[in-house]
Amino acid sequence: MHSFILAKKSASATRVFPNFLIKYLEEGFYMELISVDNRTYVIPGGTNVGVFRIGERDCILIDTGLQEGMALRIRRCLEAKGWKPLALLTTHAHGDHFGAHGRLQELYPEMEIYAPPEERPFMSNPLLWLYVLYGAHPFAQLQVPVLLPPRLEEEKLSPLVPGNFRYPLEVLKTPGHTLGHTAFLTPEGVLFCGDALIHPQFFKSYPLPLVQNLSAQLETLKSIESLSPQVIVPSHGSWSLPCKDLVKANRDQIEFIMEKLLALLKEQPLTREELLSALGITREATQYLLYHSSLGAFLSFLVDKGEVGFALERGKMCFSKV
Repeated sequence: MHSFILAKKSASATRVFPNFLIKYLEEGFYMELISVDNRTYVIPGGTNVGVFRIGERDCILIDTGLQEGMALRIRRCLEAKGWKPLALLTTHAHGDHFGAHGRLQELYPEMEIYAPPEERPFMSNPLLWLYVLYGAHPFAQLQVPVLLPPRLEEEKLSPLVPGNFRYPLEVLKTPGHTLGHTAFLTPEGVLFCGDALIHPQFFKSYPLPLVQNLSAQLETLKSIESLSPQVIVPSHGSWSLPCKDLVKANRDQIEFIMEKLLALLKEQPLTREELLSALGITREATQYLLYHSSLGAFLSFLVDKGEVGFALERGKMCFSKV
């Protein structure tokens, strides 16, 4: 079996923060609001936090990051400006996007938390996400914060519905990465896209795009491309790339992975785990669960297109190129 090594295994690939965030940390900018325009800001971090100012004293937040300590950092940034958050919007129910929601609400009890309807069950019972990934109750070593963040009370999560939002942000359905993934567009054309688009710098270390529905993800790329926002702020990485370049990089990476999968499956039938092994990209248990799930989305897409077939052989589900 040939092995396609898609990611260079180096010490830098296991850093908690990518290089550009280490620069922020070293130069002391990590706590600061970075201005995108006159009322749109970003608090950069492992997950970029969006801040949209309303009037002189109020603002809306988008995502909070993984660690509860991020809530304190957000508060320091807002207090330095004299701002108060009226609402907290959630792009999707992954721990690195809502892990600090609960702590931030303790700091701002009047702040309303919004979440996509499809994502709310996973936020109120994060163990569901691990059940989806693992297929059963996960053993203790899999119950890490990024997969099992603090739960929120579902009745306290207001639903995000496109076309029916009280604040001056457009709510956009962008499924693919997750079932109910949602992005937010400011009147000035700044798109907070969550994980609907990934900065290409991350494909070097994490080459398999994390998606639950590849067909939906490709449609989302088309939608964002036609929207052509002035600035795209992804949840991870910088916001310096033009829309067309960012969309193209994500589409190219998807096509690159599909080509690799088809090349492997042309040689011989392989199981999903054998494909992961051949791709040579999995280094630890959390990554294994996420990649195993995403690879399933790629295989479903290829099977539905008629490019890949499957069969049960010796009790294993094997895939092969048609």
